[in-house]
Amino acid sequence: MNGIPMLLVAMIGAPVFEKLIFRKFFIDRLLPFGEKAAVIFTALLFGMAHMNAGQFFLAFLLGLLLALVYLRTGNILYPMALHFMINTTASLDAIGCMIFGDVFDTIWLILV
Repeated sequence: MNGIPMLLVAMIGAPVFEKLIFRKFFIDRLLPFGEKAAVIFTALLFGMAHMNAGQFFLAFLLGLLLALVYLRTGNILYPMALHFMINTTASLDAIGCMIFGDVFDTIWLILV
């Protein structure tokens, strides 16, 4: 997939489905083993689900953050919104690089 469908999947589909699976489903079932274990285990799963060694550590750290946000707020919409913002920022950077070349990375980093 490319173009608009891929952007919709990355910006909307991934945050919604990943949060429902990794936060709502797994965390809720792992809480009897302790909050710390639930957060770390789901973050590891989230990192591995990205199936890319380069993204694993970033996804793992993001998974820790999003799990804590979910547990502290009790609302799945907050981690969904954060994931949406991160994916949207990355997607817009990728589009900018395709259009304007690698120099866009520097400009985008300054703007963000």
